[in-house]
Amino acid sequence: MNLSISAKRLLAQVTAGTFLLGAALTLILSLASFLGLGNGSVLSIALGAFSGCAVAVLNFSLLCLTVTFAARRERGKQAFVFQLSYILRLLLLAGWITAACALPRIPFLAAALPVLFPQGLLMIFGRNTDQPSDVSPGDLS
Repeated sequence: MNLSISAKRLLAQVTAGTFLLGAALTLILSLASFLGLGNGSVLSIALGAFSGCAVAVLNFSLLCLTVTFAARRERGKQAFVFQLSYILRLLLLAGWITAACALPRIPFLAAALPVLFPQGLLMIFGRNTDQPSDVSPGDLS
């Protein structure tokens, strides 16, 4: 299944941004651990953060694939595809958060916070679109 050029660009931006934020999170939590405000070694913090980043990027990639797949289906089947994808992706995230709680050597914050990174990045990158909006300012009132 082929993604559009804009979807590939957005996926690359979100992936790079998520892993950059994961590196920043690793530095911040390692510094907090060094100062006695947290627990965990740099290696365990990095493992948790980058594993969480990988899960977040996987979730976003599945969303991009779902949108591409559903766009090629008829109107009635699109809702089913989106609902099934949403439930499965939610189960993926719930499984990861549960695993992050259960892993004894990985700090929970390091593993769970990266799941939120793509949403913030979408708010940033979503405003920088090259395409004109379909909604005129008069339609918003």
